Amino acid sequence: MTINNANTAKASFTAPTTASTRAFELRVTDANGLSTVDTTQVSTDDGSSSGGSGGGGGGCTMGSGNGPFDPTLLLLVALAGLIMFLKKVINSRV
Repeated sequence: MTINNANTAKASFTAPTTASTRAFELRVTDANGLSTVDTTQVSTDDGSSSGGSGGGGGGCTMGSGNGPFDPTLLLLVALAGLIMFLKKVINSRV
């Protein structure tokens, strides 16, 4: 499987046509080199249980190139920054 635009805010991939589960990792690094990581899993099926005419292999994208601004990635980056800040504050008190 290939991730298109893997190092951008709008990465995407085409899901396989067979049932599988894939793990994805999002790593965010700030200008000072501090980083945080989060992972998620995406499961796909082979389409045989849909009951419909099917539509291909499916896919996934972070944000829509044709729609309004999708704040999801921005919120994830902000959350990652907050986590890194809190870790730094906690570690400085120890």
